[in-house]
Amino acid sequence: MEKTFGDAEVEKTPVVATEDAEAQYRLGDKYFFPFDKEVKQDYAKALYHYKKAAEAGYVKAQYSLGYMYKFGIGVAQDFDQAFSWYSKAAEAGHRNAQYKLSCMYEYYEYEPGNIMQDLDLALSWYRKAAEAGHAEARMALKRLQEKQGNGVEQDHVRETAEGTPMLGAVIGDIVGSVYEFDNIKTTDFPLFGDESKFTDDTVMTLAVAEALTDGGTPENYIAAMKKYGALYPHAGYGNRFQKWLASGDTKPYNRYGNGAAMRVSPVAWWFNTLEAVEKGAETSAAVTHNHPEGIKGAQATAAAIFLARSGESKDAIRDYIEGKYGYNLRRTLDEIRPTYTFDESCQGTVPEAIIAFLESAGFEDAIRKAVSLGGDSDTLAAITGGIAEAAYGVPGNIKEQALSKLDDTLASVFALWQNCDELSLTGRPVWTVCKLD
Repeated sequence: MEKTFGDAEVEKTPVVATEDAEAQYRLGDKYFFPFDKEVKQDYAKALYHYKKAAEAGYVKAQYSLGYMYKFGIGVAQDFDQAFSWYSKAAEAGHRNAQYKLSCMYEYYEYEPGNIMQDLDLALSWYRKAAEAGHAEARMALKRLQEKQGNGVEQDHVRETAEGTPMLGAVIGDIVGSVYEFDNIKTTDFPLFGDESKFTDDTVMTLAVAEALTDGGTPENYIAAMKKYGALYPHAGYGNRFQKWLASGDTKPYNRYGNGAAMRVSPVAWWFNTLEAVEKGAETSAAVTHNHPEGIKGAQATAAAIFLARSGESKDAIRDYIEGKYGYNLRRTLDEIRPTYTFDESCQGTVPEAIIAFLESAGFEDAIRKAVSLGGDSDTLAAITGGIAEAAYGVPGNIKEQALSKLDDTLASVFALWQNCDELSLTGRPVWTVCKLD
């Protein structure tokens, strides 16, 4: 049953409610994204205020309400309600709602509600969202047009990926989680299953994202990692990092584990120059993995993501990473796979993950190739996924399935990032700039 709050209960909260639609929407934001230390995150109250604003016709609230129903945040998951609210916002011109609606029309088989697949309507809404500047919608439009055989061919021109920064790493982690200790040496496997779950790769990736929004200082990284480590103590951390999380110590421990690389993808989206990305990657790594190989692994991963999202070719990415970081990227997966075993070091993970991207033909193909190597499957796929997302974007059905594996806390962090039109260092926290609109 949906939880609501009476007026008297709402008035007891630190924020004064009004009947004005925009004010109700802002109240919803305050509870969904608590900026004020006096306001505690409360999804049920966020839902209450979003619904007030949505019913009054406030478009951004209609989209936010659809999002909460779609992913069951603060309310029982309800695809029909999600579809209804997305439709209202889409009709009013909300481009993210138009894209979400397109996905529901295209991938109806994943939705347990009463939505019927309609590829013509999916195309129509993808087109509207694309015309409004939604990058993923542009890619989905080309893909679906080609799938329907109407003469539109993929031109393979890369677009700067927008709308889902750091999702690729999260997807790689979730897909690879099943195979981390049960390696497979094939690309033929279910992408998602009942046992698929987020692990430490996802938790620490989102911790890095939060640290960046808080200022990106070493102290911010330490605080965020300790915070999320306490929230998710059994996410599967390496032994040395687990001890660091549980201790009162804030000093780095001079290791070169691949944890520095697996969590770095938000850095590659936050800064707008390669130099700044590499410096940011060093800062994010050095709070724990201050060994030169640990820092190098994080920098190489972040650089590859930045170059991919900037539209550089695979040859250019290979040449840059080899030239600056000294990794051998001329090997093939077929050469690596037969003898590759579990390796938690940056130098034994990052090059292989980059090669999986270099040999890939698309996002899903990249994830499958990374997992097929065996080894530390979730981390390999997280690193590969971060680069592949920047190069190809993420197919809508894969995105929706991955997000359904996140809990409310992690989903709320992600929701903030995925709807940002631009992630950049503005001199103020991105929380004050990026909303669910």
